[in-house]
Amino acid sequence: MMHFLKIKTIESWKILLVFSCLFVSLEVLADFQIVKDGKPAASILLTQPATKSAQLGALELQYHIRLMTGAELPIVSDQKKITGNCIRIGGKNDGMRGDSSRILFQGNTLLLTGSDTPIYTKVDYKHHGTFPQIEYECKGSLFAVYDFLENYCGVRFYGMGDIGTTYPVCKNLSVQEKNRNFTPSMDAFRLIYTRRLPGVTARDFLLWKLRWRMSLLYGNASHNHFSIYFAHWDKAKDPKLARAFKGKKHDLFAKGYEGKAAGVDAPLRQNYPNDRSLPPQVCYSNPETVRFFADEAITYMNGGCAIGGWRNTGGDYPVTKSLLPKIPGCPYYYPYEGGDTGGYCLCEKCQGRFPHDTQMDISNNKFQFVSDLAREVAKRNPEAGISTLAYVRTLKYPDQVKLADNVSVQLCLTIFSWWHPVSKDLQVKAYKEWVDKEAKKRPLTLWTYIFSTYWDADLHFGKYKPFPGFYPWKIGEIFQMFTKDGIRGWFSEAQVKYMMLESYVASKLCYDASADPKKLIDDYFANYYGAAGPAMKEFYKEVERAYWNAANCPAEWLKDKNVFVGPKGPKHPYWGTGLHSRDINWQMGTPERMKKLSGLIEQAKKAASTPAEKARVQKFIDVIWKGTLEGYREYQLIQHRRSMPQRNLIPAYSADLQGDPEKADWSKAPVTEQWGDCNGKDIQSRCSVQAIHDDNYVYFRCYDPRKPDMKADFWNEDFEIFFTTDKKYPVFQLAFSPSGEYRQYKHDKISLDKGGAVGIKKCDLSLNVKNIVGKDSWTLLIAIPKKNLPISQNSLNLNFMRTSAAGNAVWNPIYTNVYLLGIDSFGEMQFFPRHIEENEFNYYQKGKHTFMETDNHAANGKCGAMLANFGWSLSYPFPKNMIPGKYKIIIRVRTDAKPEPGMFSSFGVHDTKMKKTIASKPVFTKDIAGEKYTQLEFGPWELNADRYFYIGGLSKKAPGKKIFLDSIKLEYVSKK
Repeated sequence: MMHFLKIKTIESWKILLVFSCLFVSLEVLADFQIVKDGKPAASILLTQPATKSAQLGALELQYHIRLMTGAELPIVSDQKKITGNCIRIGGKNDGMRGDSSRILFQGNTLLLTGSDTPIYTKVDYKHHGTFPQIEYECKGSLFAVYDFLENYCGVRFYGMGDIGTTYPVCKNLSVQEKNRNFTPSMDAFRLIYTRRLPGVTARDFLLWKLRWRMSLLYGNASHNHFSIYFAHWDKAKDPKLARAFKGKKHDLFAKGYEGKAAGVDAPLRQNYPNDRSLPPQVCYSNPETVRFFADEAITYMNGGCAIGGWRNTGGDYPVTKSLLPKIPGCPYYYPYEGGDTGGYCLCEKCQGRFPHDTQMDISNNKFQFVSDLAREVAKRNPEAGISTLAYVRTLKYPDQVKLADNVSVQLCLTIFSWWHPVSKDLQVKAYKEWVDKEAKKRPLTLWTYIFSTYWDADLHFGKYKPFPGFYPWKIGEIFQMFTKDGIRGWFSEAQVKYMMLESYVASKLCYDASADPKKLIDDYFANYYGAAGPAMKEFYKEVERAYWNAANCPAEWLKDKNVFVGPKGPKHPYWGTGLHSRDINWQMGTPERMKKLSGLIEQAKKAASTPAEKARVQKFIDVIWKGTLEGYREYQLIQHRRSMPQRNLIPAYSADLQGDPEKADWSKAPVTEQWGDCNGKDIQSRCSVQAIHDDNYVYFRCYDPRKPDMKADFWNEDFEIFFTTDKKYPVFQLAFSPSGEYRQYKHDKISLDKGGAVGIKKCDLSLNVKNIVGKDSWTLLIAIPKKNLPISQNSLNLNFMRTSAAGNAVWNPIYTNVYLLGIDSFGEMQFFPRHIEENEFNYYQKGKHTFMETDNHAANGKCGAMLANFGWSLSYPFPKNMIPGKYKIIIRVRTDAKPEPGMFSSFGVHDTKMKKTIASKPVFTKDIAGEKYTQLEFGPWELNADRYFYIGGLSKKAPGKKIFLDSIKLEYVSKK
């Protein structure tokens, strides 16, 4: 079934196809004239009193008809003042509920009406504060106007502000008379949470939401457990919230977090900033916890609210304020959801009732609590229920719980990660189990994430500029599945700055399940970009083919279909953020693809003919394409930087300083190179670190020639040092505040999933710290026992970082904004002098030409030996992690050969890649002959991992005689 718009222009008649609607009854009548020859042929009637929904509907209809035709239809309240046809807005809506609407033609009258909340305050079109609200107000009459403008008049609302609206221009406007009754497919709620775009006014932002038919009537949920803390944990810091305190009842809260400084939501940490025992959740098995939230739910249903409760987290409203009204004809659910932190109760009862639950899958425990709460609520009011989330650790269906009938469940799905086949399969499997078992019993709703490469680049990987990730055709398929499955509501976090089309397609399908997503997309490119539409459509298709492609997954990500793997290893199966590292992302931006996309942009620029088309193409270039080009160039530069050697630090060696960094002579210590941001960009940082070591300690001097902010939060003004071995976990983290406070942690691993880091333990490295805040600088002197550091084979990996309001600086760039995710880019510290004993020598034809022997004259009673006339068979290959530079080589050597005049051996260094000897020195036999070892020094010579030290054979025959090597000592001199 199609609707038709008839528009007469100077040149021709245009026929625009638009879309049919779910739950629509249509009756084809005649034509209805609205504008004739550029003049009004109809009036808009607002009978009094008019709801806010009807008032805004009249103003919106008047505005858009004027945009199309230049004619301004009069808005009248008296039917006697009507000239021409009558378009009545509002009223005559008996029996309608929710956001239902009606379009009804009756002779010369067109009725645009719907179910409206009876609020009659005056609407001022210039002031959005007078408009109907998105939440808890029915807006059927307004939605009838928008449906009429779109489905009958050819108007399209693609985005925020005037640039996002398209419409045909005409002098004559008439529409085909077709009656229509409509109820939105998802009747509970349709909401998008996003930031207001630059240049968009608050008024246009609200109008965009209304024009997209956003609405909240019942059943949504979000994190809402704060009130119980303010009432029964302790007095809140904020005086408005402190009023709620009734006395401590710590048995209501999760156990097992005493003294652990567990992660908690921001409203709690802000109000209990120094409480290390603050628990992340409530106790799910305590009946009194159930009764507390049941009381709160009934309070809200009765028209009141709670301090710290839903919509009153800051305690700004009096408890008599109605913040969650019941909408007539709709069910009522009070939202309960625990903290966004993980960390569930570890008391014996919570742990015992569902033994198979884990901290990564707590569904049974959580939904048992929610069902207990819902049943308690139903005892007090049978019309009340509880809405909650199935979110990451609770998305798995609770197969051991009988859910209460009055529970509504909102499923949280990271759909933008479904290009990764394992992520999609695991999440869809969990989603389908909910649908199959519960969709016919209760409202199932959604919380989706319409993100893409931009989210991961910004939040997880150092704010790099990514290759884009569009998927409008795929999101159309996904949302057709949702509507077919009977989903009743939809909320989405969305980056509409980048994902406007995807958000539009999803929004349209949630409002009207009968819409064809392919036609929606075709319509978008034809109307929004006009003549530039074909090129822009192909651009989107090319990007979607690149983005929605399992080939982006490295082979190790797909080895096990039951394990979701990303750039940093296994992930929670139901949380798909953090996949697009810079390398994963820019494999899509091949030179060939970039060339093709660049060509399409040029085609679009040339094809765009009207000012609106040109402005929209330019907006796309400014928002998407310029950043893509910059990111492509940055990635090439980073690839070049990565090919350069990592930064290394070799501390100066000192006599015993007894663990006191103030005794060190820092004038002799090396200084780190200039620091940059996480990507290596020069940010004019003047931070530096120097290092010294003795036999037992490593000493650091951290310096910033800028006075720190003494009032800043610990993690916003600090020096941090990280240590690890072979760039692998575990990682030791030291953090130092200018106040003198410091913290020490050991990280067994890191997770990008909800809940943040995993395996964090406090540790004690026995630090000796001197904190010196000068008039214009900050100096830290630190001593750390070597035995407490992860030193392996005389080296360790490390990085230095400075966090401040002036910008974060690092010594080695890590290409991510999460320090612990950048360990593969850490620098290296090696300790010299380095002593090499016989077990590290290389023996060629061991037992025949070379030997490891006992020698009472050797320092440790053992040595390496070779037959005196088989030179080069005893050697020492420099380690693979050898830092290139100039070194002295000091050896202890002897021979049992009888010296002869002119007899000598050559000791030197050979390069395996260059296949030549780069340094050598003759040693006369008379100088090393005898039972005692002689110490010889060579160099400074340039050494690296491709070279080895060798001992040449004697220049004259010495059958059966040997050359003995006790030890080698390497002393670092300088960089190459």
